[in-house]
Amino acid sequence: MKQKNRVFIIGLILIGIILRFLFLSKRSLWADEFWAVYIGQMSFAHMVNFITYHDAHPPLFYEIVHFWLHFGNSAFILRIIPALAGVACIWAAYILGREILNEKIGFIFAAIITFNPAHILWSQIVKSYSLFTFLAIISIYFFFKVLKKREKKYWFLLGIINIILLYLHNLGFVIILIETITVIVLNMFDWEWLYYCVAIFICYIPWLLHVPHQLHFTLGVVRPFPPYITMAYSLFYFALGETVNPFMFYITIPAFIILIYLIVKGLIEIKNISIEKRITLLIGLLSIFPICFFPSIVPQNILPLSIFWYILISLALFKISEKSSVLFKSLLSLVILLFLISDFFLYAGVHYNDKSKIVPYKQIGRFLTQNVKPDDIILTTEGILYFHGKQFSPISWYYKGPAKIIGITDKTSLENLSKKLKKYKKIWVEANFYGNYVLSKKLKNVLSKHFKNILDKYYVLNRRWILDNKWIAKKIKERSPKPSYYYLIQVIEYQHKK
Repeated sequence: MKQKNRVFIIGLILIGIILRFLFLSKRSLWADEFWAVYIGQMSFAHMVNFITYHDAHPPLFYEIVHFWLHFGNSAFILRIIPALAGVACIWAAYILGREILNEKIGFIFAAIITFNPAHILWSQIVKSYSLFTFLAIISIYFFFKVLKKREKKYWFLLGIINIILLYLHNLGFVIILIETITVIVLNMFDWEWLYYCVAIFICYIPWLLHVPHQLHFTLGVVRPFPPYITMAYSLFYFALGETVNPFMFYITIPAFIILIYLIVKGLIEIKNISIEKRITLLIGLLSIFPICFFPSIVPQNILPLSIFWYILISLALFKISEKSSVLFKSLLSLVILLFLISDFFLYAGVHYNDKSKIVPYKQIGRFLTQNVKPDDIILTTEGILYFHGKQFSPISWYYKGPAKIIGITDKTSLENLSKKLKKYKKIWVEANFYGNYVLSKKLKNVLSKHFKNILDKYYVLNRRWILDNKWIAKKIKERSPKPSYYYLIQVIEYQHKK
């Protein structure tokens, strides 16, 4: 690598480190992060049994969290794992782009990963997606190496990476499927590939036996959006991430024009790469569409597959650079500028499409710690889990006071509860309208009948922008009781009526 190129890729990695570690602990832990920490505290045997029936993912990431908890359980410490994986994606993108055609494509691909808002976001959340993306890129890299040289070291490395993928995320098989279909289309599926596939399958059998139970659990989670909306929004998400909504037309219209042009240009120029890379890229591009028919899929689940779209855009920009350096620099600058606008919103904590990610549990916990007295009680509709007899929930995590916390569920008799609460001086309620809208509303109504409401604090106003479309709104309202506008969290203070 030339000195200039080395400086360029090191510069991108340094920028990537800054963007991924900037305000890393600013946001409170999110609900899904608490879930990862909760499972990560378990012993391996307990963990495997629990996630088999109550989760949609294999155990590897939770085992990584389990190990990492030895270093601390603060948001910053826990988020170092995805942040480092996100930085590693930049280097991985460079070597894959270089392998596909040349170093310039590697630089462009790495730059896209560096600034992309979706990848920055998931590098700051305790989930497996940044690590999944890194392994997906490396898998495709070694896959191309195997197709080219068929050396034992590449077979071994490809096999190890793909086994890790299977134990990291249940959609890891999609990367292996893309590679296998490519080999079949190219008429290269021989005894070596058969042995390789059998070896992967044998290594996966221990977890494969658990997958039917996880599938049953996952099928019980149904998102409110039809598949074609999930497809469209996923492509939007790949470009502008979580902090720009489709109705911010001053951003989305320029982004749409530029990215559609680059995608079309990339599809035209795809003929300039070798046949095996062309087939892999096309299959990878198409892979997201059938997955979106699975009822529980959300864009972050398929974010690792965004790499194929970024490669296509990188190819388009490279071919443009051969004809016009000015146009290339202008388009790449505009793409990065669009990313940076969304990045700014991400760091500022505004315009999140899923506002549950910015619920200030830390602030709520501090407020309750300062105001709740020992003879008061706290009720929460968050849903409380227990680990070794100790409460585990966002409120019990951040609340540091002595008052008792009771979790309210659908099975709780609210009228009987009201009678039992008379022995407490004040009743504090942390109502989660995002996760338990109907239950939170019922609890609030029942308590308002028996006690005097003396304080209300509201956190995170949520606008369900998708309801601006009347046809979609009709479809969504058939499945959800939530209004177009509501606060995600409400803290209420009650006292006895005189």
